[in-house]
Amino acid sequence: MLLLALAPVAQGQVWTPTINPQPIEDMLLSAARWALRFAALFTIGFSIAKLLYGRVQVGSGLPGIITRGHQEVWEALSGIFWFAVALVALPFALYVIASTGLLPQWVAGLMSRIIEGLWNWSI
Repeated sequence: MLLLALAPVAQGQVWTPTINPQPIEDMLLSAARWALRFAALFTIGFSIAKLLYGRVQVGSGLPGIITRGHQEVWEALSGIFWFAVALVALPFALYVIASTGLLPQWVAGLMSRIIEGLWNWSI
């Protein structure tokens, strides 16, 4: 083992360590995919709960509670919309911006891998 470590020194070569960022990049992409998936499930679940709660309030028949029920339903629907804008459209928008050349090309590659992972749960 010592001879292997000293071999470049004996030949007069300088050993320069190289870093392989691929495992770190794969781990970060996997974390981003799972974060988006969990955010999607949480947002949809929370919105469904608000929607049901609002419908129960509307069905109560009391004037003040009916108004609050309609607000709950509206908040649930707007939550689903903003989820779609923020968590789903953002990787697509970044991919398009990077593809046009406004961002580095590696950003487009990363975003396409994240988008691929969003729709393919086996990755």
